Amino acid sequence: MLKKYKGKKGIDMNMKKIYKHLAKQYHTTPREIEEEIQKSILMAFTSPSDEETAAYQQSVPRKGDIPTPEELIRFMTEQIKAEQE
Repeated sequence: MLKKYKGKKGIDMNMKKIYKHLAKQYHTTPREIEEEIQKSILMAFTSPSDEETAAYQQSVPRKGDIPTPEELIRFMTEQIKAEQE
């Protein structure tokens, strides 16, 4: 699904579609979906399970202390693409 769009703007647009799809599937709002994903990221980044996880988390580019869902997904997408090359 992410292949369709390129660049930051494309991922952000795609995320809105993903949130909308998930919200419909789980009978909630796109905002609630985004908030729950952000809560999960916050929990993972504030209490990493081990040193390897903490090191990986530090490699994620982000504007603040905790990445947004878009920042994390963008990074992970780039990692997957690099591994496939």
